[in-house]
Amino acid sequence: MQPGIYLMCAKPPSAFDAAKPFSDLMEVIYVGRAENLRRRFKSHIDTPSPKVKAAQNTYADSMRFWFLEMDVPENKAAETLFINCFGPPANDKPGDRLQLEAAKVEAIRST
Repeated sequence: MQPGIYLMCAKPPSAFDAAKPFSDLMEVIYVGRAENLRRRFKSHIDTPSPKVKAAQNTYADSMRFWFLEMDVPENKAAETLFINCFGPPANDKPGDRLQLEAAKVEAIRST
C-alpha cells in the first residue's frame, strides 16, 4: 500500500443518537502519517499506544480508520494541518483546534 495520512475516528456518545443528521457524526481521535498505510493500520491493531488502546476500548463499536494516499514529502504538512484542525485527543500533541476568524467566515458566506 502507498504512503499517506490517516485518521482514526469514532462516533462520540451523544444525546442525538437517533436524530439525523447528528447520528452520523464522527470525531477524529487520532491523526498520523505512514510510509505504508496498510502496515501502520496493522501495527495500531496489533500493538497500539496506550492512548490509542484507551480510545479503542472506549469506542470499540464505532471506530473507523480513514486514510488518504499521499506522497511522503506532502504528508507531514497534511498531518500537522489535520492535528491542528481537529485536536485529536489520542495524539501526543493534540493541536490547537484552529478557529476561523469572523472575517473569514463572512468571506465564505458571501461567495
